[in-house]
Amino acid sequence: MLDLPVSYLRAWVLHPAEGTAVLATQSVIHPKAVKEALTNVRPSGWFLSELEGGGVELTYIFEADLISLRKIFVGSSDDQIVDIMAINVNTWFEQLDSFDHT
Repeated sequence: MLDLPVSYLRAWVLHPAEGTAVLATQSVIHPKAVKEALTNVRPSGWFLSELEGGGVELTYIFEADLISLRKIFVGSSDDQIVDIMAINVNTWFEQLDSFDHT
């Protein structure tokens, strides 16, 4: 496993009356951060919405550098790149869900 130091900011807001919440994260440069924290985590987060019948709907949101992705996925249209990224994110979360959390 790759171990990279990251200086990370988390923020959240809860809206109990609407049954929603937002959790946002991104890398930051801060004078108190570890000097080796050079890894850049782009902005991402979760939108949580309470469902009427019970449970919670999770929406994962992330920012990507489309110019860099075009260089990686040469010959793919922007729509195809979005589809590829969506499939990968879905796969990551399916794998996360498969872990034994006990």
